[in-house]
Amino acid sequence: MKAGQAVSAVVLALSTGGMIGAVIYLMYVFPKTLQVHKDQGQELSASLKLAANVSEVCMSYGWLILPIFLLGFLASLVWPILAIMKKSAANNEVPAMS
Repeated sequence: MKAGQAVSAVVLALSTGGMIGAVIYLMYVFPKTLQVHKDQGQELSASLKLAANVSEVCMSYGWLILPIFLLGFLASLVWPILAIMKKSAANNEVPAMS
């Protein structure tokens, strides 16, 4: 496995893991935080309104978004393992004698 492939696999794993965490946060934690702001009668800033809209999308389509990100995360874990196995299998091949 080349170093670039290893770095790509790590970056993919970290980014998909972060996206999974963000979707879960926006689905379950942020709506409760938003409700606290509404209960206190605070006016929402533009960034909170944008986050509230994104949270609505995550609550509506999270059941579809999370499996896609989870598959990407698992693929980023399996990719280097398969590359290492392929490389070690190629190294263990015995050349044929003529």
